[in-house]
Formats: sequence, structure tokens, C-alpha cells
Amino acid sequence: MSDEPNLTDGHELIISYGDCELWGRCECGKSFGSIRPNQSIDEVLAMKWEKHVMLEVPR
Repeated sequence: MSDEPNLTDGHELIISYGDCELWGRCECGKSFGSIRPNQSIDEVLAMKWEKHVMLEVPR
């Protein structure tokens, strides 16, 4: 079995709050960094997650 992520692995966007920042990561473990709570989740973290799922994960 390969260590590469694929669509059968989990790929949900997970947002966590800590130290006055929102942290984004994929369920497979890929990190998307952090933003301040007043920034848009859609414009920063979700765009990085969408790119990951659509372009980086083998189908």
C-alpha cells in the first residue's frame, strides 16, 4: 500500500481554533496554515484545501 493520499483516505477540511488563530488542515494530515479570526475561511483556507483535493490527490 502506498503512503500517497488518495480519495479513499479522508479529505475533509478541519478548522481548529487556538491562540487567537484559526488553523486549517486536511483530514489526511496536510496543513494549510493559520489565519486571524477576522479573515475569510473561504478565501484562504478553503481555497488551499480545494486545490489540494482537486489537483494534488490522485483519483
